[in-house]
Amino acid sequence: MKETEQVLSQFSEQVERLLEIMGDDSLSTREIMGRLHARHRPTFRDNYLLPALELGLEVY
Repeated sequence: MKETEQVLSQFSEQVERLLEIMGDDSLSTREIMGRLHARHRPTFRDNYLLPALELGLEVY
């Protein structure tokens, strides 16, 4: 697998996981991070939130 494909695959997996965690619920950042077992807010933002927003998803 090419490096670009690996990055896109990881990107997609993280966004997919974020969407699974949220479901149809409106959750706070703290609640989402708790469900993901994420502790570091900047990492959560960079790895989950920003990629979802870049795909045009509304995350709130």
